[in-house]
Amino acid sequence: MISCKSVNDLSEDEIQHRLLEEQKILSMQYVELRIAKYPSIHDQLDMIYWDKINNTNVWVDAITAVKKQHPKPIAKKT
Repeated sequence: MISCKSVNDLSEDEIQHRLLEEQKILSMQYVELRIAKYPSIHDQLDMIYWDKINNTNVWVDAITAVKKQHPKPIAKKT
């Protein structure tokens, strides 16, 4: 049987270690979500080309939308 310590039973080092592990998991999740939502490199290059030709911001708008939808987690200072 697996025993589970309550938060009150954890040392300060154990708590910090668990918080860092959780933060790493959250960071990986946001990266994976962004990667899945970004347009392909081919499409991004095409957007950049046509933005230059048409003096538009389609690429910037597309990337900004993904970044807003999946923001980078705020790093906790220890």
